[in-house]
Amino acid sequence: MNKLTAIRYFCKVVENGGFAAAARKLHTTRATVNKYVVYLEDDLGVPLLLRSTRKVSPTDAGLRFYQRCVKILEDLEEAEAQASSGRDAPVGRLRVNAPLAFGTRYIGPYLCDFISTYDKVEVQLNLTDRFIDLLEDDYDLTIRISNDSDAANLVIKDICPIRILVCASPDYLRKHGEPGTPEDLLDHTCLQFGHSLTGRKWVLGSHEVIPSGPICCNEPEVLREAALANLGIVALPNFMVGPDLQEGMLRTILTDYPIPPRSLQAIYPFHRQVSDKVTTFINGLIDRFAERPPWDLID
Repeated sequence: MNKLTAIRYFCKVVENGGFAAAARKLHTTRATVNKYVVYLEDDLGVPLLLRSTRKVSPTDAGLRFYQRCVKILEDLEEAEAQASSGRDAPVGRLRVNAPLAFGTRYIGPYLCDFISTYDKVEVQLNLTDRFIDLLEDDYDLTIRISNDSDAANLVIKDICPIRILVCASPDYLRKHGEPGTPEDLLDHTCLQFGHSLTGRKWVLGSHEVIPSGPICCNEPEVLREAALANLGIVALPNFMVGPDLQEGMLRTILTDYPIPPRSLQAIYPFHRQVSDKVTTFINGLIDRFAERPPWDLID
């Protein structure tokens, strides 16, 4: 019995939640699908599926096996598609993770252009600000804003710098005055990024301060809106506030005390062979953002 076929059938069962549904997708019988899965379980010596009269679900071993196999099958399908088409254009599914705010504003529009050019690629884009483990969560690629330069088992490619700017609305500054040094922030209302109202340190040049204020949020768009509503001083990446600064709705302050810059980074697992779709996606990001990012509207 062909093991590759057995693996394909097993993956279909997991994806469709049962033998009958998998059989319909595969245009075969339920008995045939069951026979191949049983063969695979016997060959591996472990149960891969939990069977009941109501549903079929993978065991812990089965889920781990599925996560590895589905990637192998996708790579194989990509190789077959490229060989049969006789071209080097990327094909297959690409799983990408990106931060919520940046992904919504910039990865989304880039993705539309990417798919228009490479119509044989299917992109699964997940936007979240939580930490993503590429190896555990099985992404091909993640986009991060970070100052990391090295990580175990990961390749990190810097695309362009991201500056963090301290700013406030002109109305707030007229009413409360403009801080001249980082220590002056202690006398101002500051809008905090994170999960706690206390203890969030701001590093400005060689100065470290722990400002305070009435709002703390882990979604930077909320803090931007609060700053625009004259509620306080905020430190946000330039891709979020660049247009507001250009239009005069916000104003940068404490420019003599720059916050250490971060970088827009593309990160992928070191141990995997880099596919054409990953390389093409990253190269497109570099072409789009590296030389003159669209958000970098101020000097």
